[in-house]
Amino acid sequence: MDVDLDKGLRALLDEREITAVLHRYTRGVDRCDAAAIKSVYHPDARDRHGDFDGLGTDFADHVTRAERLREFIAGSHYVSNVTIELDGDRAFVETYFMAVNVKADHSLLSVGGRYIGRFERRAGEWKIADRLVVIDWDTFGPPDPAAPRAPFVPGRRDRNDPVYTRP
Repeated sequence: MDVDLDKGLRALLDEREITAVLHRYTRGVDRCDAAAIKSVYHPDARDRHGDFDGLGTDFADHVTRAERLREFIAGSHYVSNVTIELDGDRAFVETYFMAVNVKADHSLLSVGGRYIGRFERRAGEWKIADRLVVIDWDTFGPPDPAAPRAPFVPGRRDRNDPVYTRP
């Protein structure tokens, strides 16, 4: 096989694996699943996430136990514009995100920003080694009691969410 083709395929696979880590993180946060969140960090990884600055694995416990997160009945994190600069077993990654959180009174807290971090491949597995969360905007919207509620199966913020039962 052509050396350039091998290198290109390796880069595509690396980028796909890093993107899968980002998706696993957002699912973990939205489902309040500390184990899923912990799985995206190397044991010595640092996360600077608002008022939290410490180990990524500790952040997983912090965010899933935080009163602020528990006041929300639903949340969805969306990631996009993933820029990955590969350098061997290291990668600089900038990921745009938007998070929408809903309180019991149906008011919304929406936040947009970027995850800026370094990923490392260790023992063949890409994970976060260092991360800084940057908030570019946020907004809070009051509830609209007249807004109709969609007749869908509701998501849950635990491992009883339908994604874990795999219909």
